[in-house]
Amino acid sequence: MNSRAERIRAIKARKPFKAWDIVLIAALVLASALLWALSIGGQGAVAHVYRDGKLLREISLQTDGEYTVYSADGSGSNVISVKDGRLSVSEANCDDQICVHYGAIGLKNQTIICLPHGITIVIVDGDPWDIDIET
Repeated sequence: MNSRAERIRAIKARKPFKAWDIVLIAALVLASALLWALSIGGQGAVAHVYRDGKLLREISLQTDGEYTVYSADGSGSNVISVKDGRLSVSEANCDDQICVHYGAIGLKNQTIICLPHGITIVIVDGDPWDIDIET
């Protein structure tokens, strides 16, 4: 009969990983690092700003800055901020403030919408993950 000490020694003597386990783990770490590096790029990204469905302006996400857009009647305004390749609505004088609370966007097809002012902001270019889901 095996004593408890012998069983413990046998468990300790086993190798916790086989060679292929280490290769698999290394490949997964490398793939994860590659995916992360590609996802933070956003090189050349551009946002289109629409008012009531008509293109008002294009904003490059490469240059930090602030841009103000107004509602069709001029009574409402949204301040669009670009910082570190991401865009957000930093100020708006609408009642619900949903566009302000939405947060920053920076990947293709992400949108921010201000319904009271009829403003829609869409990231249209520059995402390294340029995938068309509808095909």
